[in-house]
Amino acid sequence: MKDRCRGLIAGLYLVSDSTLFGGRDYIDLVTSFVAGGAKVVELDVLSDNYIWSEEVFAMAMDIMRLKKKYDFTFIVGDYVDVAAEAKADGIMIRRNKISVGEIRKRVGDRLLVGCCAHSEEEAISKIKGGADYLLFGPVFPSRDFEADLSPQGVGVLERVVGMSDIPIVAAGGINRENIDSVLATGVRSVSIISAIRDVDNMVKEISFYLEKIASFANKGLE
Repeated sequence: MKDRCRGLIAGLYLVSDSTLFGGRDYIDLVTSFVAGGAKVVELDVLSDNYIWSEEVFAMAMDIMRLKKKYDFTFIVGDYVDVAAEAKADGIMIRRNKISVGEIRKRVGDRLLVGCCAHSEEEAISKIKGGADYLLFGPVFPSRDFEADLSPQGVGVLERVVGMSDIPIVAAGGINRENIDSVLATGVRSVSIISAIRDVDNMVKEISFYLEKIASFANKGLE
């Protein structure tokens, strides 16, 4: 599972949440993401519960149809049954209180299971709990995270990357000015929202970050 996860969780990790992109249509967002070269897309839909939703399932199936044209990893946020039924690649646990163990009991190893961690201590706990990968942040101040979450900085990110043998996705406040310092920690996947949302040419901006990620990955192979 770990080797499979490394292959699937890498590069630019983008979240399709219309509330973060000014109400923009989710399928339009995902198409822009993957046309630009993003390799991981997560469908994140806010809800009071995450048991089942026909609407979210329909959205997931729309994105699955895009996978026939583009090569990318598809993650569903919080809706375990939707992810399993749609045959997505994985599930990201954000607000759902379900444990990794409970997910494994329900769907076995069919889905990659990602977890969010907002501190070094939480990262250690999630790794011990069996997460296949972590989304870690905010690394820098970010209005796209809850206001009570403190920026962790690249020092903490580097420690988390160094102590883990699972993929780490860095998130929160990452932009052109600080992307080099983020990638210098050894992280090979980054999630970027505001830096691509607030530009005129999203595809061009995605390409910039993809080139940065590839450049640092190549340095690691030298």
